[in-house]
Amino acid sequence: MVLIDRLEVAGVEFRGVRAIRLAVNGEDGTCDGVLGFKLFRDYLLTLDYPNRRMVLAAGALTPDGESSVVPFRMPDGVPIVAMEVGTLRIEALMDSGGDGLSLPEELASRMKFAVDPVAFAAGQSFSTRFEIKAAKLAGDVRLGGYTFERPFVEIHAAFPLANFGGCPMQNFAVTFDQKNLLMRLEADRKRFRLTATPTAMRLANAPDPRPRDPGLVPVG
Repeated sequence: MVLIDRLEVAGVEFRGVRAIRLAVNGEDGTCDGVLGFKLFRDYLLTLDYPNRRMVLAAGALTPDGESSVVPFRMPDGVPIVAMEVGTLRIEALMDSGGDGLSLPEELASRMKFAVDPVAFAAGQSFSTRFEIKAAKLAGDVRLGGYTFERPFVEIHAAFPLANFGGCPMQNFAVTFDQKNLLMRLEADRKRFRLTATPTAMRLANAPDPRPRDPGLVPVG
């Protein structure tokens, strides 16, 4: 453990931040560190995928009655939301570091698929290796007031919960209010089909090397 005297992120200064010093491997190895979700517990944290920005702001969310603001729980510092898959209501991790939409194997055994699941890759946890399958659901996936039409999903044998990763999240600006345990989803449409690759993001006040879009107003 180390103590960071001063850390500035997206225009917000944090003091006396406790951090873990560790080696960062894989795709994360191109970064100098990892910012944990709990660091932003006193702010509204917005992951704005369409505009590729992260925004921190003061304030609070309130239920809107239109399902774009949904509750979540956070037992281990990771947000978990209720999601409908076909006729089942399940819990899913909101995982910006994940890839697509994935289901645990035990849950997938209760699902209806348009095409039977097939193996396409192997995964590995700290203790075991496991087969990863993929399939197209026969029904839709719904989160809040938004619907993914008969999406392709991954099926993992090692994970106990579903995972809503970067690929489906890239359609939204997602705002988290950790104090009130509420999450807001904003998008330009209500129905989606999953795309292949999550988009890169940048901080709201970070230098942008690309030409500025005159129609894009920075959010601060």
